[in-house]
Amino acid sequence: MERNDYLELLAYDRWANAKWAPLAQDYAELSAVVAHIEGAQRNWLERIQNEPSPAEAKDVEATWRELVQREDLDRVVAYRNRAGVPFERSLGEIVRHLANHGTYHRGQMREIAGRFGLEFPDTDFIYFCDAQRAGE
Repeated sequence: MERNDYLELLAYDRWANAKWAPLAQDYAELSAVVAHIEGAQRNWLERIQNEPSPAEAKDVEATWRELVQREDLDRVVAYRNRAGVPFERSLGEIVRHLANHGTYHRGQMREIAGRFGLEFPDTDFIYFCDAQRAGE
């Protein structure tokens, strides 16, 4: 993958999360999933930078973009998971994981919204592509 592909994944994730934000504000179950997605972004950022992540979600997103723009995406990051088990992953693998993690949990939000009979946003990647072409 090229650097722009990673930036596109981050942009897609940001776009899709923003589509869900208004609905999630009104429903605790959805809000908890959004908080989990955002928490994972913060946790990975802290692992990579060895320092606390920014407090504001918009600053976390900006930090991810800056990181992908300037860092070697093949750089290996050593970390311990929550159980204390050591791992090593490349920065590129981590970015791809975050995008897939968000997609997985937005799928959960679709299921939750469906149980409540709510209209929910279509956030498949292909719709992101359409939105980008339309200048949104």
